[in-house]
Amino acid sequence: MGEKTRPCAGISATGNWYIDAGIVGFLRYLYEDLNYSREEIEKLVNGEICINERVLSDFGLALWLDKLYYKPNKKEEDENRTSWNSFKNELIEEWKNKDENNRNLDALRCFLKEKFCGNTKFKIPDKVGLRPGMLFNFKFFNVSKLKKCVMFDDFYNYMTNKEKVNEEQIFDKTINKFLPSAAEFPNEFMRSITLNELENHIPYFKVFLLSFEKAFVKIEQRWYFFHSPDIMDSFKESVDLARNKSRNKSGNDNFVNAVITESKWINDNWQVIIHSGFDNRNQEIRGVKFLPLDVATAKILKSNMFKERPYVLLKEFPVAEEPNYKVYTNALELLVEHKPLSAFMISFMLRAVNDDDFKKEFDKSYYDGIYWATAEILHYLQESDIDSKSDKIFKKIKLAEVALTKLLETSKYDQDTAKKYFLSLAEAAIKNNVYEFKFIILKLLQSIIDSTADKEGTRKLVTYLLDYINQIENKFQPKTVPILISLYKMLE
Repeated sequence: MGEKTRPCAGISATGNWYIDAGIVGFLRYLYEDLNYSREEIEKLVNGEICINERVLSDFGLALWLDKLYYKPNKKEEDENRTSWNSFKNELIEEWKNKDENNRNLDALRCFLKEKFCGNTKFKIPDKVGLRPGMLFNFKFFNVSKLKKCVMFDDFYNYMTNKEKVNEEQIFDKTINKFLPSAAEFPNEFMRSITLNELENHIPYFKVFLLSFEKAFVKIEQRWYFFHSPDIMDSFKESVDLARNKSRNKSGNDNFVNAVITESKWINDNWQVIIHSGFDNRNQEIRGVKFLPLDVATAKILKSNMFKERPYVLLKEFPVAEEPNYKVYTNALELLVEHKPLSAFMISFMLRAVNDDDFKKEFDKSYYDGIYWATAEILHYLQESDIDSKSDKIFKKIKLAEVALTKLLETSKYDQDTAKKYFLSLAEAAIKNNVYEFKFIILKLLQSIIDSTADKEGTRKLVTYLLDYINQIENKFQPKTVPILISLYKMLE
């Protein structure tokens, strides 16, 4: 069989995460909003379908319907919102039913002005407003343009290169997102970079700038994008992650199956890009993280213990406060960055003891500490041992928590005494003071033995804990977590 005809160059990943996210966002607009099929998307990427004015105008319609929103007054009811959604769907169907020769950027300009600028139920700006997001610096997304309804003309000029764009207004001046970056060599602008220069190297670059936000999917408190050297892989994972989120609300229950378990992640140098949102005042992308997934972390996520419970490694906790947003972390991020999960979990428990607001949220997830401790110990192992030992390590840690919890319940410790022991043990754990930790826990066990009537039942549990404590020097901090969780539970 001969090769398929490819009249166009197609779309390739550039290797730059910002631009590639724009490409994925562009494809998602067409796929999710204009109902392009997977086959059509693949043909666009492969060059079997060209990015022509029909495709660009389809994207333009999807973009505008995403950025425009209905703003009813207080007297109007929810049914008008339903009517607005129906109206948008009708616009898409009406547009797609046009002859392909009549689906172009000039026709789109006239179509949008007819539907939103004339005598219509959803007239701009009376009933319909604009949410430009981080694209506020683009002339056509300036809300001051709404009253005269000239933004569709400005958009046409931008898309057809009929008007030069003021790059000085578009780009964030603190970081050049279009060059490689490293902590020791930040991307400061050395001179002005023009859109024309970039577009000479990346066709339709100006278009992809408009769809950057669409590539990211929110999970917990942050937004995720899975960056692959193959643009179709990035597209598929973005779509699947968004679909999983819409189905189960949390967005992470199918995280492993949708993304992580792909072996090509490791082989093809995938990475996950995480950010904490956009600052719409200066186009800053807050708290950007780049996480290349190492083999050990991938094997942990695929192990029996975690492949059905990815949420315990994705649950996010606030760790700092920036001027305009909170900084979050999760176990996946800490594993990839080779940071001590247990130290973070212990610090969260200590914070919850002194911060009632944090405690209310943390109390829903503190038991995840058992999984965090397991993951940290697994990360120290040889990669070949991770899957075979994950269940055994988890069971051993969990049994330590169960044993001490039963002892504390039978001894009827009051909260003040439990808090005293908890704080002392947590301080020793944070300081990595093995001998002090052992001394305190042995003192606690002796007091439990002295205060309980069921000496035989108590002795069995104490024996297990003594054996556990005797081996605590090896991977000390994670092994302290189940003991601290047992005492923390007494403080609820």
